[in-house]
Amino acid sequence: MLKWQGFFLSDHTTALKHAKLEDNANLHVEKRPQQSQEEVSKLLMKSYTTNHSISAQLKVVNQNELYNADIKGQVLGYDQDDGILIQGQTETFYLDGFRNTILL
Repeated sequence: MLKWQGFFLSDHTTALKHAKLEDNANLHVEKRPQQSQEEVSKLLMKSYTTNHSISAQLKVVNQNELYNADIKGQVLGYDQDDGILIQGQTETFYLDGFRNTILL
């Protein structure tokens, strides 16, 4: 790694970030069966009430038509727009965006 007075050089860190994004884009995640919204909702509520974590596959695919890595964490609650808040995630998720959910 290149350092100058304790700081990483900008071009080098940009190249590292770009390489990581390419690696993530090529990551193959197995397509799990589509669950009903009722089934997903039950699992999300169970995570919320029992403090168990979930592993959730979203319906979103990347530019290579592959599913992204699962969203993992405990359901912390719901916001005023029925958005689902998951531990360790910065975005809010909605029930119709979930493809498959597993209770860990």
